[in-house]
Amino acid sequence: NIADLMAGRSSTASVLRLGVMLITLASLLVTLSFASATTPQGSVTPRESEQGLQKILSMIGSARKTVLRLLGLVREECAEGVGYFHLRNPLSSRSTATSDKDRRRLKLRGLLPAGHVPLKAQVENVMRHLRSLPRDIDKYSYLQTLHDNYEALYYAVLLDYTVECMPLVYTPTVGQACQEWHSLHRHTPKGMYLSLEDIGHVREALQNWPHKKVTAVVVTDGERILGLGDLGVNGMGIPIGKLA
Repeated sequence: NIADLMAGRSSTASVLRLGVMLITLASLLVTLSFASATTPQGSVTPRESEQGLQKILSMIGSARKTVLRLLGLVREECAEGVGYFHLRNPLSSRSTATSDKDRRRLKLRGLLPAGHVPLKAQVENVMRHLRSLPRDIDKYSYLQTLHDNYEALYYAVLLDYTVECMPLVYTPTVGQACQEWHSLHRHTPKGMYLSLEDIGHVREALQNWPHKKVTAVVVTDGERILGLGDLGVNGMGIPIGKLA
């Protein structure tokens, strides 16, 4: 925990664990010290008892102050760039639709244009650009880029223009996307890959997924993708499309 703190890899949980360790250690040391101060008859005088108790409280108080200082360091570290990373998170970002109140609360000043663009207007902007693209695979790639960066807008587009967009995010366009998956690089992980090399380590792999409240899972072995045959890991486009 101390090494992580000094290296800038600290978390609130690790600091709390370190704090508990410090308080426990302080109590243990005082208890040992108190025990060593007993009289030859194995008992202590009331004055010694009071002094021992004061020493315990003092050391626990010192440990508490240390923990609070460490927590302050963590809060200060986490506060740096919090707004930037909020915008980069596709689950939380609302881009230019973010209200003034939330811009102040989330430390977004300077990270967004001053004007506000409502979500409905953003949807229309997306559709205007989407319709200008020449090929369905280009439209698929554009929508997936939107999915990678701004999920609220992505799903708003699908809800408002379901008939027009579903053939782009799923059949028939997803078949071509799976065939070209190796060249349609997506920088944001949207799924997990489990191979024979993961035998005995599946739990470890699943624990690496950052979101713990998972309500739906789509699984494919990639063997028979839309009648196209075994596409291996290129079949990842199917689970993504089905969840959309």
